[in-house]
Amino acid sequence: MRAGDPGRQSRLPATRERRERQPAPLPVEHTSYRTLMDTSQLDLIRRSWASVEASGPRLAERFYGRLFELDPSLRDLFTVTDMGSQNKKFMDMMREVVRVVDEPNSLDPLLEESGRRHHGYGVRPSDYHTVGEAFLWAIEKGLPEPFDAETQAAWAAGYSLVASIMRRAGDRQAPSSPRLRRCLLYTSPS
Repeated sequence: MRAGDPGRQSRLPATRERRERQPAPLPVEHTSYRTLMDTSQLDLIRRSWASVEASGPRLAERFYGRLFELDPSLRDLFTVTDMGSQNKKFMDMMREVVRVVDEPNSLDPLLEESGRRHHGYGVRPSDYHTVGEAFLWAIEKGLPEPFDAETQAAWAAGYSLVASIMRRAGDRQAPSSPRLRRCLLYTSPS
């Protein structure tokens, strides 16, 4: 069951308070990389990524830990996943996105494919908000220097760009409910 679904028990007051303090970015449709991110933000992302990447798999572990804390139902998407392997995939994708973030001809196909895959795994458009919140939190915790407003804005803009491309690609896929099938398959006593 998802937040807002009838009958779901959740920690909405705590979640609302957390989001009021530091709102996660909402994915937006991008029309131009220049309108979403400027050169100084690209530089900030690359410079801070070097510090974050040095923490290695801890970034991915922090991200998934926070993601499951914010929305435990997302754990259902990983019931048969080797999280060590998943953490490596996350870091590999992050490295590549940071490397090509200002190259639309490289970035768009990479993220469109990822968006289609994630749609097939059962990721819903509404999940991107929670992912953004967990991602920014993990980046903040991975930086040895303070996560100032300028750095946070750069990463939020970067995430919005990534999420908008992935969401748009996922939205173009045929409707499916693999999450429901997985939940029934793995929670069924038979």
